[in-house]
Amino acid sequence: MIGLSNVEAKSSPSRKFALLFSASFLIVLALSMQFPTFPLFAAESGATLIQIGMMVSIGFMVRFVSRVPIGLFSDRFGRKRLFSFGAICVASSFLVLYLSVSLLHITASQILTALAFTTIFPIGMTIAAEMSHDSSGTGFAAFASASSVAGLGAPLVCSALLLSMPIRATYLVAGIIGLAGVALSVLLPKGHTVRRSFEVRASLQNVFANREVQLVSTVQVFAALSDIAISTYFPLRASSEIGLSPSMIALLVSLYPLGMTLIRVLLPRIFGRMTATRLLTVALAAYMISMLTIPLATELSLLALFIGIAGVAHGMIWPAASLHLSHSVDRRDLGLANAVYGGVGDVVGMTAPVALSSIIAAMGYSALYYTAFLFDLAGVVLMVFVTRD
Repeated sequence: MIGLSNVEAKSSPSRKFALLFSASFLIVLALSMQFPTFPLFAAESGATLIQIGMMVSIGFMVRFVSRVPIGLFSDRFGRKRLFSFGAICVASSFLVLYLSVSLLHITASQILTALAFTTIFPIGMTIAAEMSHDSSGTGFAAFASASSVAGLGAPLVCSALLLSMPIRATYLVAGIIGLAGVALSVLLPKGHTVRRSFEVRASLQNVFANREVQLVSTVQVFAALSDIAISTYFPLRASSEIGLSPSMIALLVSLYPLGMTLIRVLLPRIFGRMTATRLLTVALAAYMISMLTIPLATELSLLALFIGIAGVAHGMIWPAASLHLSHSVDRRDLGLANAVYGGVGDVVGMTAPVALSSIIAAMGYSALYYTAFLFDLAGVVLMVFVTRD
C-alpha cells in the first residue's frame, strides 16, 4: 500500500502548484468578498465611523500579535497545517458575520479574518517559494496572480449577488466557498519542517538585524496606509459623499484587484529586467499618484482609473518584497522574516484607522488621501536614497 507521503513525493511540481492555486483561489475569493461590503454592513448594523475604525484596528492588532507565532509554527510543524487553519478561519468569519446580531459578533468576525490574513498570504507565498527553485520570481508571480484573480472575482461576485440579496446573505455564500477551500487545503503536500524547536532568539536577532528585512518593512509602512485608505474608507466615501449603491461600489472596487492581476501577469518579465527593490520604489510612486488623484476625481471613469493604479501598486509590492526576502534570509527563518515584514503593516493598521477616522470627521475624506500621498512621497524619496547604489 502506497503511503500518503509517497504519493506526495511523486506529485509533479505543476500538480502541486495547481492544487495550491486552486485552494488559494477559493480561499482568497471568499476572503475578498468581505472587502467591498464590510464597512457598509457595519454601518448598517449601527456602527459609527469611529467604531468601524476601532474594529479595523482590533483586526490589525490580532494580525500583529499572531504573526510571529504563526510564522514559528509554520517553520516548526510545516506550512500545510497552518494554511488549513487559515482556511478554517476564513469560512468561520463569514458564518459569524451571517449570524451576527451585535457589534461584538462583527468584531469577532474581524478577529477571525485577521488570523486568516496572517496565515493565508505569507504561508501561501512561503509554500510557493519552497515548491519552486526559479530565481526569476515566476513561482511568486504565479501564486500572486492566482490570488489577484480571486481578489478580482470577489467584488464582481458581490456586485452580482447584491442585485438580488442583502449584504448579510452574501456572507453565507462566501462561507460556503471558504469551506470548499478548506477541503482543498487538506489535500496540499505536507512539506517539510525546517525548525527543530521553538528556540528562536538567535533567529529573531538575525531577522531584525537583516538590512533587507528592515528595508521591505519600511516600504510596508507606507504601503499599508494607502491600502487602508482604499480598502476601508473608499466604500464609505463612495456611499456617503458620492451616493453610490452597494452594488456599484463593489463593482468599482473590483478595479483594485484588477490592477493587481494585470501587473502580476507581467511580473516574470519585469523581474527579469528590474530588481525587486527598484520595483518597490515604482510601486510606492504609483500609490502616491493614486492617493493624490482619487479625491480630485468627479467622474466614475476617473475614479475607476485611479483605483486601478492603486491596485497596480499593491500588486507589485507583495511579490517584490517576498522575492527580495527569499534571496536575503536563511530558509529556516523565512516564515519568521515574512511575519516580521507583515507585522510592520499591522502596526500601521492598529494605529492608523482611529486617527484617520478622526481626520475624516474633522476635515473630510480628501484629507485622508492627501495624508497617504505625503507618506508615499516620503517613501519614494527614502527608497531612492537607500537604493541609489
